Amino acid sequence: MITLKDKDNGAWGGMDLERNGWILYEDGTTKKIETSDVIFDHGQHAGKLLSEVSDFRYLNWMKKQGVDKKDYFLENCAKLRLLELS
Repeated sequence: MITLKDKDNGAWGGMDLERNGWILYEDGTTKKIETSDVIFDHGQHAGKLLSEVSDFRYLNWMKKQGVDKKDYFLENCAKLRLLELS
């Protein structure tokens, strides 16, 4: 559904397992996750950044999916975007 966007230099990233809410890139750099770092890889918003989605109903559904599936990344990305919109 969603994945982390690569850095402009092509470095891919993953969630930093030592710090919640941070991205660790393959080049060794880290940064606090932002909604502009998350991209939809399929579905109705495929190709859009999370920061471009403002459908509250969809974002709340996404948050619930994260809770139900115990998917920290999905749940918290949805929460982050909902906070930005409120």
